[in-house]
Amino acid sequence: MIVLYEKETVTTLHMHPNAESMFVVLTGKVRFTVNGKDAVLERGQATHFPAGDRHGLCTAEGDVSFLEFHIPGTFTTVRN
Repeated sequence: MIVLYEKETVTTLHMHPNAESMFVVLTGKVRFTVNGKDAVLERGQATHFPAGDRHGLCTAEGDVSFLEFHIPGTFTTVRN
């Protein structure tokens, strides 16, 4: 799916115990927090989280858009 977030968007930490996640940044910059570590990605960069990795994000610069994939497509989300 294509996800669009306005600047200053923050998601809560969560995990998918039964699915891997992958994000490809299309526009803007996004700060991902994965298992307590932060990384900023920008247009053209991607990241992958194995099943069970606790993650969240916030926009780091302007509006952000990215492709988001979950494998398998049906998954469970567990929040803090």
